[in-house]
Amino acid sequence: MTEDLAIRLREVVKRYGEITAVNHLDLDVPTGTCVGLLGPNGAGKSTTMRMLTAQAIPDEGELEVLGFSLPRDSKQARAECGVVPQLDNLDVTLTVEQNLLVFSHLYRIGRHDRHEAIERSLVLANLVDRRDTRVDKLSGGMRRRLLIARALVHQPRLVLMDEPTVGLDPQVRQQLWALIDQLRSEGTTILMSTHYIEEAQRLADTVLIMSHGQGVARGKPSELVVEHAGREVLEVYGSPPRLAEVESEAGAAGLKTRRTGTSISILGLDGRNGFGGFEGPAITGVLVREVVNFSSYWRAATFSSTVEPTIYLLAFGFGFGSLVSRIGDFTYVQFVGTGTVATAVLFSSAFAAMFGTFVKYQFQRTYDAILAAPVDTEELVTAESLWIAARAGVYGCVPMIVAIFFGLDPVWGMLTVPFIGWLTGLGWANFGIMVAGYAKAIENFNYIVSAVLTPLFLLAGTFFPLTQLPEWFQALAQLNPLYQCVELVRAAVLYGFEWNDLLRVGMLVVFALLMWRLAIHAMERKLID
Repeated sequence: MTEDLAIRLREVVKRYGEITAVNHLDLDVPTGTCVGLLGPNGAGKSTTMRMLTAQAIPDEGELEVLGFSLPRDSKQARAECGVVPQLDNLDVTLTVEQNLLVFSHLYRIGRHDRHEAIERSLVLANLVDRRDTRVDKLSGGMRRRLLIARALVHQPRLVLMDEPTVGLDPQVRQQLWALIDQLRSEGTTILMSTHYIEEAQRLADTVLIMSHGQGVARGKPSELVVEHAGREVLEVYGSPPRLAEVESEAGAAGLKTRRTGTSISILGLDGRNGFGGFEGPAITGVLVREVVNFSSYWRAATFSSTVEPTIYLLAFGFGFGSLVSRIGDFTYVQFVGTGTVATAVLFSSAFAAMFGTFVKYQFQRTYDAILAAPVDTEELVTAESLWIAARAGVYGCVPMIVAIFFGLDPVWGMLTVPFIGWLTGLGWANFGIMVAGYAKAIENFNYIVSAVLTPLFLLAGTFFPLTQLPEWFQALAQLNPLYQCVELVRAAVLYGFEWNDLLRVGMLVVFALLMWRLAIHAMERKLID
């Protein structure tokens, strides 16, 4: 790659089925300049931006960013890039400062430099007095400034801005232009997509005009305006017959015209008269995001993940317990109190992963923001599943603790239950992420709950011993991860571990690893075009 080019694209093609979004595109962005991608909606600007962060993979051509070949070395390139997306994907439940804190981890800013980096970004975006304000309380202009601050928290060499001022009022747009001007003066390289010609003229050193995925013209904005539109453009409004008449007259005079809705523009007048009136490690970073975000909703999450299993414990323990006083050597409360651990783990892992993952990529677009940082899909899935599993390990202990108040004897083996819950939850968390990755709509989860989770939950040996069922069914139950969890918890609390329990642990490990790989595959299909 030429040393003075921050971005180099050659013959790049990206197809979506029969649609060619980017068609043999060439693009050079010299270091220290601001280059604009100008074109109407659907021209291929946003697709080009997604390819530069490897969130879309080209079908043909060569891409190099900051000396790194994409998509092979995209993670290294993203570590030195900042991305301002077209769509707002801020964490709305976090404060301004917490959003910046999360991305300071994602971009591996050292612990000792983190505070200074956040302060610098707050000052740059003029958000110092809003640092403790939740994002959902900010105005549209403030949120756009925060998006820019987030992209600059690690002082990137290159900033990608996908229509940064779209939908903003003129005053806010001027404020963002001033911010981009400051970046240019500091030598930051900027690639900015826009469909506002005045924005390109104001900010860009050079412009590439795109249409139908191709670069159709390039050069300095002022030169392109003179070449393709002229220094003067006359816009005429009127009825369709009047516009047709004007278009005919302009054509007869040798002038180019362009129809736009209820008006017609006459190009290239240039002084003519008489024509009557006419934008830290990856896993740690994702975990920090989850921990910070959890602080805002932990009460609701804890309630939903623990109360329902506890109700099952009390209802079955005392309801059925009045009819079935003992199961073998143990009271029915002891039997159900240990078995309900698996129920709590399932509720707090599989369900949380399915719905949480779907909301993050479909509605909040959180994963788009994270993957624009130097984070791989594998790291994203790993961090999410580890976090969900950790919560499941804690929540799974609640029914067991409740059962202590109703006759379950405390024993040292209970100390292993959080690990059993974590390992089981790890598999089910990845299962939930996988389901969310393949789901086209949130309603699809009903099929999984009814056809998969409910049968496994009921036939895990939680509420009745499986020894009363046919032998073939008992053999089949050995493949149920929830059954392995139930048996391990009962071994830990009621009758002690045996050598065959190592096999149960091994089966949970295999289940977790298998679901992890499937979850990564599903999310790569969902998030990477």
